[in-house]
Amino acid sequence: MKEVRYARKPMDRRFDTRGRAVVIINNRDTVGNIPLVSATNLKRILLRIGTVMDPKEDILFLYITTHGEPGRLSMWFPWLQLNDLNAGDRHRMLVAAGIKWKVLVISAGYSGSFIDALKDDDTLILTAAAANRTSFDCSNENDFTYCGEAFLRDQLAHRYSLTDAFLAARLQATPRRYPSNGGRRSAPRFARPSRRTYNVLPIPAGTALAAIP
Repeated sequence: MKEVRYARKPMDRRFDTRGRAVVIINNRDTVGNIPLVSATNLKRILLRIGTVMDPKEDILFLYITTHGEPGRLSMWFPWLQLNDLNAGDRHRMLVAAGIKWKVLVISAGYSGSFIDALKDDDTLILTAAAANRTSFDCSNENDFTYCGEAFLRDQLAHRYSLTDAFLAARLQATPRRYPSNGGRRSAPRFARPSRRTYNVLPIPAGTALAAIP
């Protein structure tokens, strides 16, 4: 929850997305005033963003932090039976919304397993872990996951390029820096769009942020 709220700050400050960002969170403390994360809510938000974006000029920045399994992201919330989100669901939502240029950040264990289903020439994908690795420090008691701390707080604060910030964060989030994980590495992954698209990638115009503790 804290990480996804923090993720909004650099987007608002650096890319002027204030007033064009949506935050959805699955947490008991926010259920009364912030919408829940569910496949239905995420689909509605993306469809709405798609109607107000200029497909030739605007870009979607979508940041999700949650628990993950290979090919699946948890939508868990107590008292409700919410279906998990799989890579195919995400792809269909984005296609239905008609959003061309996208930056997708998935801060979850095994999040690299989403890359093959979501990558295309117009999408930059950043994941906190490889397809066969868990991520670390994903807990509502922590301010950040390991990768989120390195990417959002330490690197994006002074780097304009999302890719440069992520590559630096990937080097930073190592067992030497975080020995408590037993020496294991989450091995963050990324997939760039085509060189042509990457060179003309516009600034974010809409931001959707989702968190499940």
